[in-house]
Amino acid sequence: MNQEELSKKYKEAVALSNANRETEAAPIFEALAKEGHAGAQYQLGVFYRLGAAVEQNNAIAAEWLAKAADQGLAEAQTSLAFCYQHGLGVTQNYAKALEWYSKAAEQGNANGQKEIGNCYHKGEGVDQDYVKAVEWYRKAADQGNSWAQYSLGICYYDGKGVEQDYEKAVEWYGKAAEQGHDRAQYYLGGCYLNGEGAERDVNKAVELFRKSADQGNSNAREILDELKKMGIETAAPAEQYKTTFNYLVSHQVLPHMMFSNLEFFYETIITNPENMQIFMQNCTQTAADMAEKYPEIEPAFPVEQFTIKLVGDAIETSVIVVEIPNCKKDCDCILIAFPCLREYARYFTCELSSNPLTNESFFIVGEWKPNGENYEHSNYGAIDFHKESFPAKVIEMIYGTR
Repeated sequence: MNQEELSKKYKEAVALSNANRETEAAPIFEALAKEGHAGAQYQLGVFYRLGAAVEQNNAIAAEWLAKAADQGLAEAQTSLAFCYQHGLGVTQNYAKALEWYSKAAEQGNANGQKEIGNCYHKGEGVDQDYVKAVEWYRKAADQGNSWAQYSLGICYYDGKGVEQDYEKAVEWYGKAAEQGHDRAQYYLGGCYLNGEGAERDVNKAVELFRKSADQGNSNAREILDELKKMGIETAAPAEQYKTTFNYLVSHQVLPHMMFSNLEFFYETIITNPENMQIFMQNCTQTAADMAEKYPEIEPAFPVEQFTIKLVGDAIETSVIVVEIPNCKKDCDCILIAFPCLREYARYFTCELSSNPLTNESFFIVGEWKPNGENYEHSNYGAIDFHKESFPAKVIEMIYGTR
C-alpha cells in the first residue's frame, strides 16, 4: 500500500475503535502495523496492553510499542517508558523508562515531561532532585496537564524544589481541580478548610470534597463523614445534576414513565415491539418538551437513533436495554437497562468515564432506585466492555441471587 492508502486505512480503523468496534479495528491495525505504520503499531500495542479484541499480552504490547517508539511517535514512547517503569512485558528498568520519557519530552509531550518530573521527585532512574522535578512539572503544567499541575501544587505546599508558598499551591491545585482531578480537588478543599493560601471557606471546601468523593476518592469521603459528625452540612444542594438531553432522557423521562406505569409497562410494552417503539417515541417527545425549558440543552435527536431491545434467554430473566446515542460528555448515560420482572422495579445505567492517570476510558455501572418522587443512586464499579457486556452484568446483578 502507498502512503495515502495506509493513511486512509488507519483512519478507518481509528473510527472503528472509537465506536467501540475493536474486533473490526484490530486486524486492520495489525495489517498496517506489519506494513510499518507507526500509529497502527502503537494502537496494536495498546490493544495488547489492555486485552482489547486480542488476548492480553504485555510482552507483545511492548514489542509493538517499541516499534512505534523507534519511529519517534511520542505517545508510544511514553507508553513504552511506562512498561519499563512498571516491568510490564519487559524487565523493570527505571533508566530505560527515563530514557523513553525523555525522548517524548523532547518533542514537547506533556505526559512525558510530567513523568520525568515524577522520576526526579521519586529518584527513579536518576538521583532524587526536587528542583529538577519542579522544572519538568512546570513544563507539562503550562501545557495544561492536570497531573503536573497537581504535582506542582504539592511541591509548593510542601516546599520541595521551591520555596513553600500556599497561595501558589492553591493556584496550581485549582488549575487541576477545574479539570476534574480528584486529588487536586481534595487537597484544594483542605486548603480552603484550613485557610491555607486562601481565605477560609468551609462551604467551598465541602463542595470540593464532594466533587472528589464523587470520583471515588476515599480520603474525601472520610473527611466529609467527619465534617458531618461535627454538624456541618455536607449533602449536595437540591439542584438538577445536568441539563444535557441524555441526562433528561436517562435520569428523568425513562424512569418516570416506567415507574409510574408499571402495570402497563410490564404487561404491554415489553411483549409488543410496536408498543415499545411508541413508548420510546413518547419518551423522546417528552424529553424534547422538557429540553425547551433549558436554553443550554443539546438538541433533541430523532427517535430512530434510539435502540431498544430485550436481552436474555427468557422473559423472566431478561432486561430491556436502551442505547442513548451521541454521548459527548463524560458520565452521560450511554446505556440503560430495565429488568423484565415487575418485582424488580429498578433501572441500571452505564456511564462513560476515564482514568485521569492513564487517560484510558472505561465504563461505570450504576443503579437508580425509586424513592418517592426521587431516585437514589449507587455505583457498582467499572466494567470492561472488552471482557463483559453491560446487559449480562445487569442480568447477573438482578437475577443472579434468586
